[in-house]
Amino acid sequence: MKKFIKKIFGHKKSSNKPIEKAGLFPGNFVHETAILNNPQFIQMGTNCWIGGFTCLYANPPGMVIGNNVIFADHVTVVNNFHNYKSSDMLPFDYRAIARPVQIGDNVWIGMNSIILPGVKIEEGAIVAAGSVVTKSVPKCAIVAGNPARIVKYRDIRKYNSLVKNKKYIDVFFQNNTPEMIIKNKFNPFLSNKQ
Repeated sequence: MKKFIKKIFGHKKSSNKPIEKAGLFPGNFVHETAILNNPQFIQMGTNCWIGGFTCLYANPPGMVIGNNVIFADHVTVVNNFHNYKSSDMLPFDYRAIARPVQIGDNVWIGMNSIILPGVKIEEGAIVAAGSVVTKSVPKCAIVAGNPARIVKYRDIRKYNSLVKNKKYIDVFFQNNTPEMIIKNKFNPFLSNKQ
């Protein structure tokens, strides 16, 4: 079984290690493959998870990310786009048009999602994997699709209770690496307990 698991996950030890990108985001997990373009224009709370190959492209007026925000792997967030209305050149000119992006507390952004300029994602929202968010998302909404649309809402009473009791995921809990899965004989992953 160990050979099978190592074959699936690869032979190298997991590189799922937190890094501090230039010391700018203490108290957050930033995967070593994450790309933070112009991090000086990113304000981030604490206990956030920036997954592998996630790209945050920020220009003035910047990007604000709250506390306890989870970005799965391969998420892209941009706050600027090219000026395609130019009469000087095609397909666009050299000017970037930037709009702020705001992501509230306790937001979960699923794998391969894209967040576009000018979007505000309010607290407690969930963005389903593969979504393209072109418009703002209200508190506790769950959005999916391209373009992302509201499919339902979280249970607001349960959400408020969890916030009141400070029940947040710990982004530095590292027992989810392939080595730990093997060592623990899959017990946390085969259990029906939640």
